Amino acid sequence: MKLSKGRIVFCAVLSAFVTAVLVPPLLRVVSAPVLRAAIVPGLWAALFFASAMVIRIPGVSRILYKSRMMRRLQWNRKLRPYRKESRKLKKAAGSSYCPCCRMYIQNFSGFPYPEYPERYNPARYQNTDTQVICPVCGSMPRHRILVTWMQEHLAEIRHVRVLHFAQEHALRMWMDLHRISYQTADLYADADLKLDLEDTGLPAGSVPMIICNHVLEHVSDYKKALRELSRILAPEGRIIISFPVDPALDMGVLEDPSAVTAEERMQKFGQNDHLRIFGSRAKALLEEHGFLAEEIDGSRMRPEIKPVVGPADYDSNVLYILRKP
Repeated sequence: MKLSKGRIVFCAVLSAFVTAVLVPPLLRVVSAPVLRAAIVPGLWAALFFASAMVIRIPGVSRILYKSRMMRRLQWNRKLRPYRKESRKLKKAAGSSYCPCCRMYIQNFSGFPYPEYPERYNPARYQNTDTQVICPVCGSMPRHRILVTWMQEHLAEIRHVRVLHFAQEHALRMWMDLHRISYQTADLYADADLKLDLEDTGLPAGSVPMIICNHVLEHVSDYKKALRELSRILAPEGRIIISFPVDPALDMGVLEDPSAVTAEERMQKFGQNDHLRIFGSRAKALLEEHGFLAEEIDGSRMRPEIKPVVGPADYDSNVLYILRKP
């Protein structure tokens, strides 16, 4: 197993820190000038090579990779090639900005729905702006809207541990770079916790903050999922939630048990793995399930982050903050 640049930096920093702790007591007991001069470089080199050997062990490597420090090093290394161009574009008129990766860009990229005709209903992309994807981190408008809100409430969020269902790449990047404490949860994909949103098994009132973006349209019973979220939420906690919303539907949610094939679901709900689509009364629906619901309205945010509806016509630019009464 090769040591990446990020792991080398980690070993060097760790060795320097331990050396700084150990050198003062060693200098008090060593009097020979030659030995005193050799203590710092010798100790640092020994610690560096020792940590490098340990980090090559697969299990240790995985633990370190999942540590906050290593994750930040990994993200910074991926972003480094874009920083020079970002600094130039920051001064240019008409540039766009992605708060998830903190990069200024010329333009957002298009969503490649035509490449997946078996997955996405093309009719849902005809009357919206599909040029909404960050070319650096892949964020969509809903990610940038959420990150903008979290940035404004950063001091509060850093004091809680977030439970994040189906965490998206762009949000993971932002949370790692901003030292947010979180646990990921998913029933199928790799995550810290393997949880079913309809029955998590977590203690009641144990989670201070939950993020659940575009998951409710996938679960078998969204009502059961909302009840479970309410059960595990701490008394003063918050849920940030979003889901596909079709503003043309004058209802809370549209379901159709007869749409059982992937093609039928794609035609009915816009995507072949969606089991429902929510309507213009979504906020009232959430309140009917016992929550106090507050909107995070992307249309009020700065235009350079492109907080619009899109890429599909059901990709709403409104997220909801839910609390217990």
